[in-house]
Amino acid sequence: INSGATLNVYSNFENNGTVTVQDAGSLIYHNCDSAITGTGGIFNVEKNTPVYTGSDFYSYWSSPVVPAAANIGTVFPDAEVVYSYDASSNPANWSFEGTGVTMETGVGYAIQNEGEGGQLRSFSGSINQGVVSVPTYYNPNFEGTDNEGGTWSGSGDNLVGNPYASAIDWDKVITDEDNSK
Repeated sequence: INSGATLNVYSNFENNGTVTVQDAGSLIYHNCDSAITGTGGIFNVEKNTPVYTGSDFYSYWSSPVVPAAANIGTVFPDAEVVYSYDASSNPANWSFEGTGVTMETGVGYAIQNEGEGGQLRSFSGSINQGVVSVPTYYNPNFEGTDNEGGTWSGSGDNLVGNPYASAIDWDKVITDEDNSK
């Protein structure tokens, strides 16, 4: 599935080969009541890391494949630092994960790697299907500031991620008036 393209599947989906979803491409499986079938079918979901002007930046990631195929050290072999956000604790705070962690479905991860970015990452395995529920919490946040002296928000932060093999246009999400409430 090419970058910028979308494949919508409304009926049964049988994968006996390899389906590749390029960065900014989308595979949307609408028949969630029926599992994807096939013998030996693999999905490769490719994502490009953002390009930064320095090496002290984190990018946010979530896995589109089932946890058994989503080891951070495999997808990000040059990851320097990996965090998730533990919103269930009081106060909520960043939790150091390391590179040996398996990415959990729907959980967001902050990953610092490879300096200035611009690298292709490939998630390979069975894609997540059906409804994915991720618990969210409203707890006070650990007090602190970012590297530029900005104050962190006071409460209610959660770091969740897109668990599907589909792209999200974040600019559309933040400019949609329905999301401003």
